[in-house]
Amino acid sequence: MSRSLFGDAWNTRGVHVGSTRHAATLARVFPMRTTSRGRLGTRELVLRRAEVRDARELRELVVQVTLDAPRTQAIVASEVRDLARYEARIAESLQEPDGLLLVACDAARDRDRGGTIIGELSAKPGSRVRLRHSVHLGLSVASEARGQGVGRAMMEATLVWARSKPSLMFARLACVASNVAARNLYDSLGFKVDGVQPGYFLFEDGTMEDDVVMSLRLREGGSA
Repeated sequence: MSRSLFGDAWNTRGVHVGSTRHAATLARVFPMRTTSRGRLGTRELVLRRAEVRDARELRELVVQVTLDAPRTQAIVASEVRDLARYEARIAESLQEPDGLLLVACDAARDRDRGGTIIGELSAKPGSRVRLRHSVHLGLSVASEARGQGVGRAMMEATLVWARSKPSLMFARLACVASNVAARNLYDSLGFKVDGVQPGYFLFEDGTMEDDVVMSLRLREGGSA
């Protein structure tokens, strides 16, 4: 189990923010410096918004994840090699007021650039007016950094950010049914299973996997 962000977090100006539990306050501290802890070790992290200059490094991370853990991904490596795709994705996230593309950087490596990217989390609102009250999450963590609380740190920071957005009422995500580690993380953060889509993924060897759809209510409102 990793330590909560609220227990040990500073912004990059060295101001300790671990004692605050007000979402709007904490959401303004990106970039945030924090310590993640998991069953396989710890990491000193900087959590920040992705910038266009991160496109190449972000591409390398996603390609690596698709190669190292292919059965946890809906995409294959050949679909994620286009650099322009990442530049456009980052630019779009910077323009979207209710969107976020968060990167986790290993603060001990490549200090001149603020750390090497070892994780990314996208938070994107629905594309239509009646769907914009939900933000859809997607998480990727480098294989070398798994089991060290990196994914949890990113999810906690993103949920704090999401709760600071008055227009967002739900966080939603989906994962391959056999990805037990991811499902356990989401469950521990309060996500509930909404349903299962049987045989949603068809892999190259002809086998299929179910897709587990989960959601978390961020605030009260509406009639759901």
